[in-house]
Amino acid sequence: MNKKLESLAKQVGERTGIYLSEKLNISEIQSHLKRMLSISQAIRLFLFPIIFLIVLFIITNIILAFLLKSTYITVFFSIISIFIVITIGVILGLKMFVNSFIKDAKQINLYLFELIQTVNTQIIINKTIILGDTIQLVSYQVIIPSVEKIVKDKDGLIQKIIYNIMEFILTKITKEMLKKSGLNETITQDKIENIAKTNKKIEELKNKIDSIVKHVKTVVFVILNIFMALFILVSAIPFSIIVYFVVKRFMGMYP
Repeated sequence: MNKKLESLAKQVGERTGIYLSEKLNISEIQSHLKRMLSISQAIRLFLFPIIFLIVLFIITNIILAFLLKSTYITVFFSIISIFIVITIGVILGLKMFVNSFIKDAKQINLYLFELIQTVNTQIIINKTIILGDTIQLVSYQVIIPSVEKIVKDKDGLIQKIIYNIMEFILTKITKEMLKKSGLNETITQDKIENIAKTNKKIEELKNKIDSIVKHVKTVVFVILNIFMALFILVSAIPFSIIVYFVVKRFMGMYP
């Protein structure tokens, strides 16, 4: 996890005196989460636009070299366009991956609710704790570190990129849940009251999870679209130069 998230996990642990990694069967939780995630599919979705655009780039580059018959212009086009192609491919790949992962994120958070109920009814004994803190305990101490372990099991750049996006989405969903009313209510030492109050709030969150996940997806897509728009705007300059030479060539004005 990133340093900020590790700090949040540590803070909520110190505030509540609870460290779930010592009290829950983490390996069992990881196994359960692993069945929810399709890392190979995530990698395929991420790579597909990149590979497709690179193949398109190679074909275009061959055609352009044949038409222009100019080594300098072809090399210039190659250097500029490969950078543009890979960047746009990465952004499109991330969008395809996010669109797929958002469904998994919903299932992960439904599982998070199950763990919250377990924590509140079996682990938090003789303690007074805020429900919002239990959400942070389960999310920051258990769910996100477990997802990190699963995704980064095989070290690689793609896995790191995918995990960082997953971490951002899951953290954003947790923060959106914490904004919902009633999560600052206290979970008391009375077990019956504890179970009733917890179940009520969990059901309320379950009813809101679709809108929360949809909101987070929109936020991520807006960020990616802004990056793409800015990049396309910057890329318009070198591409305009290339188009200029191509047009001059066809008009017989280029030697």
